[in-house]
Amino acid sequence: MKRFILINPNSQKGAVGRKLPALKAELHAKWPTAKIFVSSAQIEATQQIQTVLEQQSCDQILVVGGDGTINQAVNAYFKDGRVSNSKIPLGVIQAGTGGDFYKTLLKTSSDYEQAIQANRFALIDCGQLTVAETSQYFINIALVGLSGCMTASLAQSKIPSYLFHTLKVGIRYQGPAVTIRYQATPSTQFKTIKTKLFNMFVCNGRYSGKGMQWSPHSDIRDGLLDVLIVPMLPKIQLLMKQRKIYQGEIANEKELQLIKACEIHLESAEPLSGESDGEYYQAAPKERIVYKILPACMPMIL
Repeated sequence: MKRFILINPNSQKGAVGRKLPALKAELHAKWPTAKIFVSSAQIEATQQIQTVLEQQSCDQILVVGGDGTINQAVNAYFKDGRVSNSKIPLGVIQAGTGGDFYKTLLKTSSDYEQAIQANRFALIDCGQLTVAETSQYFINIALVGLSGCMTASLAQSKIPSYLFHTLKVGIRYQGPAVTIRYQATPSTQFKTIKTKLFNMFVCNGRYSGKGMQWSPHSDIRDGLLDVLIVPMLPKIQLLMKQRKIYQGEIANEKELQLIKACEIHLESAEPLSGESDGEYYQAAPKERIVYKILPACMPMIL
């Protein structure tokens, strides 16, 4: 079997790069014929995966990294709005700081390591996010609201603390008034929700933020997105719910709303900021954000 392995040396805050010789030796011992490519440059890594898919030069693509590396690879599979090759699956060797989508894979697969060895895969769902006619794809979770503002603050700062930036942004955050229109299935009418938004989580996978379970029952093969809408609440009330997030009980809170949808439209008179599998995005006032599920399209080792 021909394997192509992409290693992101920046994963685990650079720890993967520091142990690169040992890691490469371990991978070669396990799969002597595998082609190993090391790159932290997003464009270069994307081009390498696209070349492999176009030339059909391997049977399996593995990424060594975290959620950001997985996101790079998933987006490389798409060309002109669709997966370019559904016969070469993507697998994950976890080496990131969060490993949130990897947790969903482990929950879904009966034996993930054996699946990699046997090249056992399935076509799973993938999310598509479109702003101003520009689309990107997410395999795990797209967030919008406070989390997006926090991501922007983190990216612009030399302080790498998730908690610090959550508190920094959260103290000032007021929550935009938004209109959410969603379609439960392709054959149903759109319904409307209006609220002041704290956060909205559009989930294909189950976890984000290093193990926070926003959608513990999400199924990457059900053809639907699970959408958790968190309205503006007193901040002390939101902080008291942190334990329930990690325990997967947050969706049971009566103030929150959990819906299943195949398509969601989000608009506000105010600017909106979001994060899609680690990639920051934003929408100008009155600019629509569209989230869609693309069912059974992405070949993933399971």
